[in-house]
Amino acid sequence: KRNLAPIPSQLLISHDGVHDLITQLVAPSVFYQVLSRDISISKREGTEISVIKFFLNPAVATTRDDSDIEVIEFSKYLQRFTRASDLSTRISNREFLTLIKSELHTYGKLNERLALMWGGRGSTLSYSEISHSGEEDLTQFLAKITERNVTKTYRLF
Repeated sequence: KRNLAPIPSQLLISHDGVHDLITQLVAPSVFYQVLSRDISISKREGTEISVIKFFLNPAVATTRDDSDIEVIEFSKYLQRFTRASDLSTRISNREFLTLIKSELHTYGKLNERLALMWGGRGSTLSYSEISHSGEEDLTQFLAKITERNVTKTYRLF
């Protein structure tokens, strides 16, 4: 005999496949599709695109709940400080990518603004800026993003 009692609403989990369930940033698969399209447009029109790779490094050991809260808060800052035409995703627990559809120097100091707003949370914010050369295909650009270690670190107190 099946139990037909209603399922409590807090147990229902919905995932649309377009957004990360925890951060509500765009899902990595969607990010890579948009990146592929933008690389093609960049090659055709001679425009520049760039990716900023962020990494949150906790200063002290944190519990899983603290880590999730910090990731959620950082994703909200990313959404607030990026333009609607740009795209951010979380690619690992504490690693994020932001696609910038213009030259980095015209975008301003996104990294510094994020670091200043993020200060006081006990983590370090590390980042790298990766520009598309105009000749690379998606696979080559993703390899460049993957192999690029975070190069600049802000100590946040």
